Amino acid sequence: MGVKIYPYRVKEKAKSMNMKLETLKEGIAVEKEAQSWLSQKFLTLTGSAWDSARSYVSEVQLPLLATTVSWIEAEMAGNKAYQAAAERLPQVDCLDEDQLKRNIREWQKEIWYEQSEEDPDYDFIRRLQGYIRDAQAKLDAMSNFVRVTGGIYDRAGDINRILNNADMELNKVQYDQKIHDLEFFIGRPYMALSI
Repeated sequence: MGVKIYPYRVKEKAKSMNMKLETLKEGIAVEKEAQSWLSQKFLTLTGSAWDSARSYVSEVQLPLLATTVSWIEAEMAGNKAYQAAAERLPQVDCLDEDQLKRNIREWQKEIWYEQSEEDPDYDFIRRLQGYIRDAQAKLDAMSNFVRVTGGIYDRAGDINRILNNADMELNKVQYDQKIHDLEFFIGRPYMALSI
């Protein structure tokens, strides 16, 4: 089964994804600003609890937010490249590789039959050759699109895996209210750190 590409849908989807990512990026900027404001506001507070809270914000939350912004930027760069590649596609509703190849085979047969006639219709043959060139150009555009878009989201995927791993590690931390310990499950039953 061959490739099917819907050029109009591709462009709309990339545009929609960029709008959602831009909204997310704006929300993260607000969150970073709030975190910065809080850390400045509570700078005068002392004690191990406040030190831990400030440390958590600066060593966990802010780097996660910065990494998320990097992911968003990588996704947006991928979307931009995807849209640019889609702009070079023929402006049709659907590009169906299998259908185009079937059409080319049929037109080639018709040309062969027409050429084997005693009095071939050369206008008809030229028209079919034009159809074949047009279909081949569409196949080449599809092939180029697939080649150009392959791997454009690799960097975003790598950053996303980092974020998922961080989320998984953070979910391993549990607060036990009975003994006021943080439990880290690291391949052993647990290691407890008192706060």
